[in-house]
Amino acid sequence: MEKFFALLASLALTSASFGAADILIDDFESGSYSPKWKVEGEAFADAPARGGFKYQQPVSGYSGNFLVNSYFNKDDTTGKLSSVPFKIERPYLDALVGGGDRRDAAFLRVMVDGVEVGRLTGINNERLEPKSIDLRNYLGKTAIIEIVDNAKGGWGHINVDDIVLTENPKGIIKKTVLEIPNAKKYLNIPINNDSSERFVRVSDASNKKVLLNAKMRVDFKNPQWYYSMETLELQGEVLRVELLSGISEKVEFKTADKYWSETFPDELLRPQYHFSAPQGWLNDPNGLVFWKGDWHMYYQLSPFAYHSREKYWGHAVSKDLMTWRHLPVGINARYYENGGNNAIWSGTGFVDLKNKSGFFDKNGGIIFAYTLIGKGDYVAYTSDSQNITTLPNPISTVHGRDPCIFYHEPTKRWVVLRYEVVKPNENAVGAKKFVFYFSKDLKTWQRGQELDDFYECPYIISMPVNGNPKNKKYLIFDARGECVVGDFDGEKFTRLGDDRCAKFVVGNAYAGQVFNNAPNGRVINISWINASAEDFGKTGMCFSQIMSLPMDLRLVEKSGKYAIYASLSREVEKIYKKEKSFKNLKCDELNSFGMFPSSVMVEADLDVRNAEEFKFQIGAAVVEFSKQENAYSITALPKEERPEATRNLHWENRKFQMDEKVGDNMNVKIFADRCSLEIFHDNKRVISLHMPFGKDNVLICLQGNGLVVKDLAIREMKKIYSKSSLKELM
Repeated sequence: MEKFFALLASLALTSASFGAADILIDDFESGSYSPKWKVEGEAFADAPARGGFKYQQPVSGYSGNFLVNSYFNKDDTTGKLSSVPFKIERPYLDALVGGGDRRDAAFLRVMVDGVEVGRLTGINNERLEPKSIDLRNYLGKTAIIEIVDNAKGGWGHINVDDIVLTENPKGIIKKTVLEIPNAKKYLNIPINNDSSERFVRVSDASNKKVLLNAKMRVDFKNPQWYYSMETLELQGEVLRVELLSGISEKVEFKTADKYWSETFPDELLRPQYHFSAPQGWLNDPNGLVFWKGDWHMYYQLSPFAYHSREKYWGHAVSKDLMTWRHLPVGINARYYENGGNNAIWSGTGFVDLKNKSGFFDKNGGIIFAYTLIGKGDYVAYTSDSQNITTLPNPISTVHGRDPCIFYHEPTKRWVVLRYEVVKPNENAVGAKKFVFYFSKDLKTWQRGQELDDFYECPYIISMPVNGNPKNKKYLIFDARGECVVGDFDGEKFTRLGDDRCAKFVVGNAYAGQVFNNAPNGRVINISWINASAEDFGKTGMCFSQIMSLPMDLRLVEKSGKYAIYASLSREVEKIYKKEKSFKNLKCDELNSFGMFPSSVMVEADLDVRNAEEFKFQIGAAVVEFSKQENAYSITALPKEERPEATRNLHWENRKFQMDEKVGDNMNVKIFADRCSLEIFHDNKRVISLHMPFGKDNVLICLQGNGLVVKDLAIREMKKIYSKSSLKELM
């Protein structure tokens, strides 16, 4: 162990000069397993693969034409490859490895005298990365390699290529420990999205109080950004950092008083008026509340990666629902001395105005319910939105997640609706349910009614029918937007009708929630726009994923049938900027309106009586509506016509059926924002998509035979972020 004491802690590791050539075990370029490998089972097929298989995400990082890929027939097959024996004549084994992070069931291992001496796995990514096994203690011995896939289900496969014995390992194998005295507010950890993942452990000097123990793509030589890890708990004390490093890698960490923000908020894919996290991967909105004049958004956050990793609750606050100030993490993931952790998964918030919980004074507070992975669902509370206390008693430890909590006044008790898996196989028929729980004191809970065929992130809310506050019904919807309407008496939910309501938002929208306690009874929804993480990773972004624009929901009943309509929240109009407007346009010929910033919106009031279809072009995205099909088709221009910086990213090509036929007139609002496209259709439906426009200006055009444009407005949008958005983090 090497220890250095300085404000800037660094360590240079040097290695002996190695000169012996690598010894190739196999690069699989023969296109055959024979004669080097014995094949068992079905997972590896009867020969190496030429890249990826059907339904598999794009496979990259391998060399040549062939590799080992056990995704054959998807993730439901198992098998094993066993090499012929070989002599260990170099101190390390290197291999390119990708696929699932299923260390117990999908791996490459080296066996000496029947005993395993090293193991490699993927990281839930189809990109193969260099990994190494230290064989110095086994030089001269005979070994075999086993590539094993005993895994089924998600990421139940492994990819392998270029196995060599070497004196110059490319992977990370050496344990390094640093001690940094007088720690400041943040530990800045250098990240490169293309680097291999490795565990980083941060703790106090005794190594017992653990602040972090997670995989991240640390790169000291070529960092693209720095993860600012908050270390306030140990500010002024000694900070211990432990990680695996390369043989000759210079390891260097810095502590700082300010949050790293060199690229914020003008990165290539950073939205200018949609919500995004300052750093890291974002997904489900959580605990949305309006409290003491502020809109609060808590959200799923993996702060140190562009892809999903250990989850925290991020936290931001807004006065106007559009311009957000980022606050310190709301609820931290828990890490333990023994190396375990409990991530913080989705949940909800409820404003306890009248102190029904008994936890607050006359001013009330916020009650949360969230999932602590591996432990169950828990209740927490706060009187100031930032200092959050979790109760020790779980709501439930039954396999499930995502509790939605509220207070039911007529029965004077607390209600939670959570997602549960009631069979060993989550994909089995009847396995997925929403389940009610009830409590008088938030401490002791009773299990109640089950509701069939829902998936993740339940939300339940009472809404007026046709705007009548004397006639309210309950809505229950899941992460996919599946929605039912019914009555709830505090004990039982009774559905009205057999049909489910059409989804009010489609596309990449997922896990939407509503702001509790919104003024004037408004029902305002925000969803996660689930995008390609690799787009953010390969472009070096320090963040990934965004939220949708806010939308107001209303419950409509016609002839006994219910529908949920969504329209743009009026707060969005406050960030409209420069406008170019047109009236009474005929569009038999293509109308080109010129170039605009890639953060722009188009609103059109259209007379479609004599038009069968119309087509907008916004940059490289084409939005076409067919009146006969009552459907939108969203496509991308050919690759050579897309912006150079983003042409190789993931552009959506999707079709969406609208459930209600349009009349003679319709209103369309289209929002483009560097990495997204949202369409608000006739104040009823929303389409939310990932579209990587980038920073280049976009050409906007419109054409439609027989179409008459009564009013058309093209509006530039104000930027909702500046450096001051991070002032609470500085």
